[in-house]
Amino acid sequence: YSSDCPRYQDPKTPHLQDPETMHRNLKAAYGQLSAESGLGMIRVGDAFHSVITSPDPIRLHGIKKDGTGDIHANFNGQFLGAAMFYEAVFNDSVLSNPFVPTGMTPEVAQRLREVAHATPIQPGRGGE
Repeated sequence: YSSDCPRYQDPKTPHLQDPETMHRNLKAAYGQLSAESGLGMIRVGDAFHSVITSPDPIRLHGIKKDGTGDIHANFNGQFLGAAMFYEAVFNDSVLSNPFVPTGMTPEVAQRLREVAHATPIQPGRGGE
């Protein structure tokens, strides 16, 4: 969720509270599921968190018509997630991939590729 998403103020979702709490809770839950199932994890949430909490954040979530933050990834967030999956699926660095989508600056694309590459992918049991 974007940091300005109104769901953080919703009393029906106390586990969200704020972006840090939500990230911590999700990371713990996904980590437990990964450990119990033996499945690996592509840590897209960690990559998002790294970008959102950086000194020079890039908006990764959309903005709803009422001007509040959305829960869905925008174009930048989709690119970051795709870069994470590229590295996991192809076992190859995304850093040298020259693709820059229309509407994105080369600088933003490169920064998102760098974050994707720097975010570890947790393999499953036996490196699966």
